[in-house]
Amino acid sequence: MPEDASPGTFVGHVIVRDPDRGSSGRFNCSVVGDAAASYFRLERMFGAEYHIVTSSALDRETQDTYRLGIECADGGPESLSSVKWLSVEVTDINDHAPEFDQKVYIADIYENNYNGKFVVQVPYYSVMLL
Repeated sequence: MPEDASPGTFVGHVIVRDPDRGSSGRFNCSVVGDAAASYFRLERMFGAEYHIVTSSALDRETQDTYRLGIECADGGPESLSSVKWLSVEVTDINDHAPEFDQKVYIADIYENNYNGKFVVQVPYYSVMLL
């Protein structure tokens, strides 16, 4: 899922089955999981089918993977429920401009150097995500 996905973007399709009859065969489903319920929601499509959609903007720099549970509970007198888990990975988009340590870098270049001669190296930082 790209981090610039707007709210309401389709993530997945869920089909639920409960072979019971009467109230025990009717069910409601919801999104559960750490922060997942804040970023994803279910939209009921037809009887037993749901779409998982985004409910707010995602930011890969804040969280790159969401562990999201779909929990369904039936309406029986002794309600039974089940949860299935999935992971949603957030892909990065190029949304940050490069940053330099200094506004100006000064270097000397000597006369009569050859094409491609190294002039100055600008420091860079490498970031490792865990």
